[in-house]
Amino acid sequence: CPWSLTSMTKFGCTVPGTDNSQADTSVNQAGIWSLTPRNDVIGNRMANSFNGMFYDCGDIPLGTGAAQGHVNTFNTPMGRLDGNTFHGHGRFGTYILNYMPKKCYPNITANGWITDSSGCKAFTTNGEDNGVGVMVSHSVDYQSAFVGQYDAG
Repeated sequence: CPWSLTSMTKFGCTVPGTDNSQADTSVNQAGIWSLTPRNDVIGNRMANSFNGMFYDCGDIPLGTGAAQGHVNTFNTPMGRLDGNTFHGHGRFGTYILNYMPKKCYPNITANGWITDSSGCKAFTTNGEDNGVGVMVSHSVDYQSAFVGQYDAG
């Protein structure tokens, strides 16, 4: 990290304004961190951090800041995870926490907000399952303590 922890503008490797208060701590520091799994994460390489890729989907499930109440990180379908390599991490390579993907799609004509929350519920009004599948493809995790997730559905 090129900036000192006492810097008033860069604060070590944390850029001011991020929601991740744990980013530069050993609590859950990660090479890639996000509240929502909706982004495509393709062809990345991470090594020797606490976590390789950490999706903290349930921590702030309805968003924060301007997005609060307009998104659903807990239920939004996952983007494309393809061709990533995570190795040598103290904890997880790929780490997805508190994630229950549903047919809870952002509306691209409405700034990515959820405009129809009916797909975010566990079941439709007819009792059908609203869950969707998730796929991680062509990715490699090795020499990390763990790979996986907690609280998934």
